[in-house]
Amino acid sequence: MDKREIMQAIDNAGTGGLIYGGVLMFFTFLGLMFFPALETEALDLIDVFLIFALSWGIFSRSRLCALALFVYLFANFIIVWIESGRPRGILFVLAFGYCFFQGVRGSFAYHRLLKENQREKERHGDFYSRPY
Repeated sequence: MDKREIMQAIDNAGTGGLIYGGVLMFFTFLGLMFFPALETEALDLIDVFLIFALSWGIFSRSRLCALALFVYLFANFIIVWIESGRPRGILFVLAFGYCFFQGVRGSFAYHRLLKENQREKERHGDFYSRPY
């Protein structure tokens, strides 16, 4: 991956996380206010906060946040599947899973590129930081 692809993957994953959190927040508020049959609780807002926090971490190029959001998405899907007895929203999960996986790839590639650039500076010196 080149630098442009890396940054695009990270930005897409962060934006995907914001959209995922926004959709979850919408349905949580909708369930709390108008549709008690959705069985939402105020504690579901903790999930929304967690998703927004991890999305912010992805925008900050954190490998841990990218990996955590990817794992969280599938763990949440599996828990809902076990509780309800059927897979709900599998296309939704696959679409966001792909987006978050690209964020994991991008964040690891970003740190690999950062490390390579640091090695180059140590090996050859930083041309622009030399005094004239």
